[in-house]
Amino acid sequence: MQKAVFKARRLSHAGTLLVALIALVGCQTTDITTATSDFFTTLTNASETSGTAPATKQAASGESTAASATPESTIKKSPYKWGLLTLLVGGGGPSGDDWYLFVYPTANTQNFVGVNGPMLTIANTHSVQLWPGDYRVIVRHNTVDKFDRVVTISAGETLRLTGEYGYFSNSVKSERFPFYNEFQLQLATVLNRTEDIFLPVVVAWSGQWKFEFFGPQLNGEVNGPGPVRVSKDGNEEARIFEAEVTPESITGTFELSDGGRFDGRFDQSEFRLDPSPIVKWKNGETFEGTFDVVVPKSGKLTRRSGSVWEGEIAKGNPTGKGRMTTPDGRWVEYDNYEMKENFIGLRPCGSVSQPDGTCPYYKGKELASEAELNARIAEDKRLAEIERQKREEQRKAQMAAAAAAAEAQRKAAAEQAAREAAMPKKADDCTTATGTFSADGNLTTYTMNGSGSGSGHFRQFTYGGGAQYQFDIDFQFDTTPDSITFQYDEGIYRDASSGAVLQRTSIPGGSARCSFNGRILTIDGKEFVQN
Repeated sequence: MQKAVFKARRLSHAGTLLVALIALVGCQTTDITTATSDFFTTLTNASETSGTAPATKQAASGESTAASATPESTIKKSPYKWGLLTLLVGGGGPSGDDWYLFVYPTANTQNFVGVNGPMLTIANTHSVQLWPGDYRVIVRHNTVDKFDRVVTISAGETLRLTGEYGYFSNSVKSERFPFYNEFQLQLATVLNRTEDIFLPVVVAWSGQWKFEFFGPQLNGEVNGPGPVRVSKDGNEEARIFEAEVTPESITGTFELSDGGRFDGRFDQSEFRLDPSPIVKWKNGETFEGTFDVVVPKSGKLTRRSGSVWEGEIAKGNPTGKGRMTTPDGRWVEYDNYEMKENFIGLRPCGSVSQPDGTCPYYKGKELASEAELNARIAEDKRLAEIERQKREEQRKAQMAAAAAAAEAQRKAAAEQAAREAAMPKKADDCTTATGTFSADGNLTTYTMNGSGSGSGHFRQFTYGGGAQYQFDIDFQFDTTPDSITFQYDEGIYRDASSGAVLQRTSIPGGSARCSFNGRILTIDGKEFVQN
């Protein structure tokens, strides 16, 4: 689904004239809406007809035509295949006053994705380029719809809606006139073009290949010649200009993505070009052969130099397997043309005087003899062996260096361990105690996180009246060899079975006697055994 794209355009010199005209009219008694409308009509129809031609099809009630007295036989036919819908906001309104244009598809314009216009103010215009057909059009003034009806858009004709300010109420004036140039598109403050607001018509489709028509359409069908985009798996491969589309064929001028062009006919039932055309490029190269749908696949590619490639091609260049013949009649065969610069060996070749033979090549360059080729190959092998030996020596040196480093590290670790073993160990005392200790048959536990100082936790379970209770308290500690000092956090009594808090209490800090023999921690005479 394509999205409607609003292309805001600044008024050029014509827009400057419009502003000047509005300013001039504002100083006179002439109605500014009429003056602005006449200015647009003058720009779009000047020198084409002596009077504005009548509409080719009268719209709903309230719609008028300019210069309806002009005989229809004198109207010059517009060359354009599209029509134009324009909303012009007239003068005389207050500042901050908003107008909007909305356009929606109907039964015979189903490929139209719709337009929801941005805010317009005094003297702004919103133009929508449309293919012929019926559209529902809404003009909204602030929050009130002033115009809501289905209108018919005709090729080469403008339907202009003008938002007018009146003494008692505001309204929308509708009028039609032919156009013979694209001045109105240049003058638009906001412009929507057909390529942005219409889905293409898919006129042919098979596998990954798709032909999409971007020209005039009616009721979602092709309605005259127009451009066709040819794509494979979403990637554009070709364009067909002014394509004539029928259920049987698509004819026109094809331009490939690599710049090649040809006039051709695409057979819809066979899904192929019929007959096979001759592709020409701007540099003078040509191709004749088979096609992958519309893209040259394999055949005869005549190059600008006069050389002829017979084989596979891609994007206008030789590829894969084929034969290259130079203007003097010499030829060489390739198994993979893209890899010719890396090829080393013998290729099938020949000439007028020697129809069949082999030619020696070294990295894409032809040599004088097979002996020279063999010498080059032998030299490559010699150099490769030297390089192999060099890499092997480097590998061995790296392995030896790694082994030496590992041995040095092992020796250093052993020496450090020996030094530590020889050093006298510090006797255990209160400063070396760390870990979890228990007493009272594991009903009391005492945990020290760190030695010398740190944080800890005390937990004790007690019983009373058949219930079990739990007391927990966190603390911080500092030690000397024979003492320990505590700072306590809040203590909490709980019911051990339910976890319900029964009481919270504060306990002051203090110091106590302390000793540790490596297994038993004694605090004020109470022993705690390390777990």
